[in-house]
Amino acid sequence: MKAADADTIRSIDRIAIEKYGITGLELMENAGRGVADVVKSAMPSPGGRIAIMAGKGNNGGDGYVAARHLHNSGFKVTVFSLGRTGEIKGDAALNAASWLKMGGEVRELLSSADLKAAESSLRHSSIVVDAIFGTGLEKDITGIHAETVDLVNSVDKKIISVDIPSGIHATTGAVLGRAVKAHITATMAMPKLGLFLFPGRSFSGIVEVVDIGVPKEMVEDEAIRWNIITEGDFRKSLKPRKPESHKSTHGHLLVLAGSPGMTGAAYMASASAMRAGAGLATLGVPGSLNDIMEVKTTEVMSIGLPETPDKMLGAVSFDAIKAMLPGKTAVVIGPGVGNTPEMMRLIEMLVQEVKVPIVIDADGLNSFAPKIASLKALKAEVVLTPHPGEMAVLTGIGKDEIQADRVDAARRHAAVRPELLQALTSMMGRDEQVLERYRPVLEAFSDNVRFVGPIGAGSITKLVHNCVGRVLTAALAEGFTLGVKAGMDPLALFESIRDGVIGRRRTFDGLIDQFLTRTFEPAAFTLRLAHKDVALATAVARELGVPMRLTNLTLEEMTEALNRGWGELDTRAFTMLQQERAGVRIAVDPERLKAALVRGSRSGTEGT
Repeated sequence: MKAADADTIRSIDRIAIEKYGITGLELMENAGRGVADVVKSAMPSPGGRIAIMAGKGNNGGDGYVAARHLHNSGFKVTVFSLGRTGEIKGDAALNAASWLKMGGEVRELLSSADLKAAESSLRHSSIVVDAIFGTGLEKDITGIHAETVDLVNSVDKKIISVDIPSGIHATTGAVLGRAVKAHITATMAMPKLGLFLFPGRSFSGIVEVVDIGVPKEMVEDEAIRWNIITEGDFRKSLKPRKPESHKSTHGHLLVLAGSPGMTGAAYMASASAMRAGAGLATLGVPGSLNDIMEVKTTEVMSIGLPETPDKMLGAVSFDAIKAMLPGKTAVVIGPGVGNTPEMMRLIEMLVQEVKVPIVIDADGLNSFAPKIASLKALKAEVVLTPHPGEMAVLTGIGKDEIQADRVDAARRHAAVRPELLQALTSMMGRDEQVLERYRPVLEAFSDNVRFVGPIGAGSITKLVHNCVGRVLTAALAEGFTLGVKAGMDPLALFESIRDGVIGRRRTFDGLIDQFLTRTFEPAAFTLRLAHKDVALATAVARELGVPMRLTNLTLEEMTEALNRGWGELDTRAFTMLQQERAGVRIAVDPERLKAALVRGSRSGTEGT
């Protein structure tokens, strides 16, 4: 789904009117009706009280249309006008007049005293509709409008904003003085960038796109730079895992990370890559740290590498790393490696040697910044994952300037630094919801790299301490290409199963059906649930209504699972147990094991 900045949406409105003959009045009617539908969905029982805060522009006009339709549906509606109704112009004036002619209630808010008098009405309303300012706002909200925003935010009612929360810049997501904090935003025609860029993301709530009759070709025009990754993109890009899949069919990641005092970064980078779906992960650390990592890691393999006198990776490590590259499907370098000239030299050597996708992250970015121009000559895919501070080092501009407009900062510096144009520049935000409709995080690059995504990054942040680059690395190791597929987040998919299917609703059944085989195999599942959370795996399988079987587990893992009463064994599993060497004690109840073997032999490879 395309996303528009403020200039784009103004252009779409103008072309719809001038080229297609759709009048502004028709667009406003469709918008207001759509807002009314969103309100009714949020409070389906008629008869409730609705307060609509209406500005004097087109956003307020949408509010007057919504008032009319809500009144006709049985709601008690009061419009609070931010200004005298006689001062409203254009199409908005026509709709305000229609509301008044049908006996609709309008209360003008011209002073602090008017606001004080209106407070009780707002507090007794079920829903407050924010139709004060729209996408045309460019300056800070002040005066009576600022007081109104404060009142709306204080009444503790469900707030539905029209097009964009009043006070949020439609392009940058910046707060212009102050802003309405909406629970739902009914946005017109297509999403706006400001709804997904922080801090605007924090104010927009759930975003509902309202069809206002703009021709489909306009809102899907490839000339529009930005795209929102939605659930449908997951269906197209997520690779289903075959029932016979195993660790070697899902890529082998090499992680080069760690230094004295920074072993945690190495651990989180490699462990989160496994959790995100990489089949195998090998962690290369300075040799003196390898004993620590052998204790810390379980599924991840670790190798000690030649180190500098300061016990860090550097050019001295290159030959050993080069020998490890065959068979690797992606490489990540940088977490916790330190910012040293030696590291800069090592990365410079590696990027010339590595032919598979390589992620440069964290200290790797800081170290390599002086040599970033060398990326121009590379043929391999290079992924850069800077947070704003690291982006400041790469571009030479202040972090505050980047934070003020991430899109523009990425676009401008990609234009003047062609080497950044080739690499994927990811400045991640945080989002505590998972797979909620149209809730992505921005990845902004340049005019020819347009995708906004991936969604669900907040769940990764919580679980792996913002190891964003490592999750992308896992996707690359599994064979995803850059673009939508590189942004694929299997962890977010799992979180959606847990939070959506088990917790509240079956929202993602179609997506889950594509991802899971009809027999639920946790060890082959992206998160290897049999290792991590047996109870949760059981709940997921039960909720999905699919049988479980134990496959691709070690003897100890199968034994533990059986002892905990989880699932049955498939043919491979019980054959392995039957052939287990003498002297190894299987800590499982003999009768349960016998029953499992019998059932497994009767049902063949599909188990029971």
